[in-house]
Amino acid sequence: MAAADSDFADDVIDIRRGAADTVQRRAVTPDAVAATVCARAGHTPSEDEWREHLPDLPYEDVCPRAG
Repeated sequence: MAAADSDFADDVIDIRRGAADTVQRRAVTPDAVAATVCARAGHTPSEDEWREHLPDLPYEDVCPRAG
């Protein structure tokens, strides 16, 4: 498999992977990234997780609460 390559434009990233040069398009706006994190984790990261992965950003509850 070929190494992944990517291009950014207009808050979207195109990721090319594999010999067939398959393209996946992903939005990289703050709201889109937060929605992906929330969908995968099911909750806002804990303050410790936030500090580990986003040390330069102030902690914020980014996942909406049901109810």
